[in-house]
Amino acid sequence: DGRSVASVPPGSRDEIAGIIAEAEKTSGEVDEARISRIKAAVDGALIRGGYAPTQVFGQHLLLGCIRGLLAERDYSRCFRLTSREVPVEEGMELPMECSPDGIAYGVMFDGLVVAEAHHRAPGVDMGNVVEVSVHTAPRHRDRGFGKTAVSRLVRHAVDLDGEARYACGYDNVASLVLARSVGFASYGRQLVMTAPFRQSL
Repeated sequence: DGRSVASVPPGSRDEIAGIIAEAEKTSGEVDEARISRIKAAVDGALIRGGYAPTQVFGQHLLLGCIRGLLAERDYSRCFRLTSREVPVEEGMELPMECSPDGIAYGVMFDGLVVAEAHHRAPGVDMGNVVEVSVHTAPRHRDRGFGKTAVSRLVRHAVDLDGEARYACGYDNVASLVLARSVGFASYGRQLVMTAPFRQSL
């Protein structure tokens, strides 16, 4: 909807808002030079507040899917995972969401789970919006199994009158292709910077 949202340390808001406004007036993109300026503003505010500067920095593309965008698939090998006590392919580890209270779907091949997709609620209340994660065993990648698990999970989410969100690294082309093939459409970009706890004085 054209809005920009930022959660930043006190003392950096105006400078970051200016950088974002500048980007919106030109290309609409927050390019590498602007990202460096945002990082410098955040680091400066953290240091002035007695904190260490940011250590980890990442960029994510944000995508969303609603029922009308969802690409249906053959779900005959796909089932809901309500336990972590199911046989899995080498290289797979089922997440905590594989429980009666969680929502996760797996794809079986030769009696083993070879791909799984699950969702977890985001950190703030956003109604029926969910965040999607997917993992496919290395030997079974590029066979459509991850796509099937994600599609079934997304169908579950949108059937609850919600939407599904998907985030992937800005340069993770394979993940982006997967999301778009299921029916996700881009709606934003997220810059993530994290810092350790306050430095000892």
